[in-house]
Amino acid sequence: MSTMIEIKHNLQSFIIQHNFSSIVIIADETVWNYYPNYFDFIKEKKIIIPIIISEKIKNLATCELIWQKMSDAQVDREALCINFGGGIISDIGGFAASIYKRGIKVVNIPTTLLAMIDAAIGGKNGINFNHIKNMIGTFHFPEKVFIDKNFLKTLTHNELLNGFGELIKYALITKRDLWNEIKQIPSLSADEIKQTWIDKAVSFKAEVVKIDPFDKNERQILNVGHTIGHAIESFYLKKGDEISHGNAVAIGTVFEIYLSNYKKLVSTKLAEEISNFIKRFFTIPTFTKTESLEIASYISNDKKTMLQTVFLPLLNDIGKISLKQKVEIAEIVEILQNDLR
Repeated sequence: MSTMIEIKHNLQSFIIQHNFSSIVIIADETVWNYYPNYFDFIKEKKIIIPIIISEKIKNLATCELIWQKMSDAQVDREALCINFGGGIISDIGGFAASIYKRGIKVVNIPTTLLAMIDAAIGGKNGINFNHIKNMIGTFHFPEKVFIDKNFLKTLTHNELLNGFGELIKYALITKRDLWNEIKQIPSLSADEIKQTWIDKAVSFKAEVVKIDPFDKNERQILNVGHTIGHAIESFYLKKGDEISHGNAVAIGTVFEIYLSNYKKLVSTKLAEEISNFIKRFFTIPTFTKTESLEIASYISNDKKTMLQTVFLPLLNDIGKISLKQKVEIAEIVEILQNDLR
């Protein structure tokens, strides 16, 4: 496993090699307070933009703040943007950098489990609009992603859960060995998260993105749990009762597994095995018909829908996914009303 010192050395070498005109660091303010000296090796042309993180700040207003500070500092197209923090920082920092002066180079230094295995890699960037998750976004691929598991030691239990929900998804869509290992985890802590799990998730996503960089076909395998999960995120975001992405994905995965079983794609035995494991760590809510209809309305606006018909990647088996399975909105509304606790 790379140490923090090694990663800082590699980052420094990368910066020296490219002789950037300036370095813009978009940082989670909490992470910045933990590691205030992390970028001391950058002696000049450094612009720090700390941001207090929540899902509510993933909007154009925050981007305008970033762009204004970059403009005030006369940042040009030869600059580098370093995103230092979790998934929200990767999303909004990558989006802001992709638009500013038609795009400046990006490096991601993810400090959460979620960002390490998902948000910081793959080149997808986005902000929320009208309470809809990642409604506005771009593809803007980072030059480098520097991953250091040591950052996990400062995470709260809830933030570890946030990443673990996404890690479970990888265990379901990649080779069975990852699922067999993860389902044996006795409890969730930074020490229990293995470097090999992170490596396998990153490697799998990198392979998929290489095949389908712009999310037309194969890359949609990464959306398992996300269609319903994103809609649940949007539902809670509008209510002002924010839910983490990984938590929403875990909940979405349970409902989508149930849907997959309903459509006879996955066996009842495996569906129960997966849902029971997820329920060890996450609370699965129940929704009224009115709430289910509202959640379904967000699915109708989801990026993965075409002509108001929902197409979901649904599980057949561990590592086997049926892409673009046609699902009626009415079926989702019905499933969301089931008590899956």
